[in-house]
Amino acid sequence: MIRLPETKASFAPPSPLEHLCRDLIDGMHAASQPLTILRASLGSPDVARQSVEDLRKLLRQSSREVERLCVLFHYMQQFVTVQSMKADPEIEDLAGLLSHTLEGVDLLFAKAGVALTRKQAEEATPSVLVDSSRLEQALSAILLVALGVAQRGDEVLIETRTQGDIVEISVDSILAAPADLVADARLRLALAAANLRSQSANMTWRDKPFAVQITLPVANTPISA
Repeated sequence: MIRLPETKASFAPPSPLEHLCRDLIDGMHAASQPLTILRASLGSPDVARQSVEDLRKLLRQSSREVERLCVLFHYMQQFVTVQSMKADPEIEDLAGLLSHTLEGVDLLFAKAGVALTRKQAEEATPSVLVDSSRLEQALSAILLVALGVAQRGDEVLIETRTQGDIVEISVDSILAAPADLVADARLRLALAAANLRSQSANMTWRDKPFAVQITLPVANTPISA
């Protein structure tokens, strides 16, 4: 029997270009819905015969769809930007970065009545080699998605742990009624993952209940005091 040569091609991780193409395809797929709605509503021959009140409703609906299109287009722009511009990793204090990121969104959680809890690790969090701007963008996006699927009284828990030469950040949602992720939220998560991949980090997530895990490379040189 002739045995075909083994290949690792099917097991190779997707290339950056493959990731970009997948993300852009998802973005275009999400954009097709508001475009379809706008074409159906504005292109209807009955528009000219509608009442003033109906036209106002149509304007409000169209405005929402246009706004959503702008958001989706912005995501697709960001996918290209992340891929085309190299990250600038530096040795950073992860604890400080987390605190700074949480300060940007904690008021939104408080207003929504959702607890945002940071669980401190027993051991000291080591320094990490990251692009601080891209890491904060990714973390902020993840937290906003978590807030979007939460309800008043729910909790979002952030925890860090060190395993060898990597640091893990987990974001777990404790929800009374887990909700599905909409297309916009999935694109926001995909963009967060792209920002992390660009700096030798990684990110995985699940839908119900919503949870994210990030792994970051530990820096070899400690930060000077």
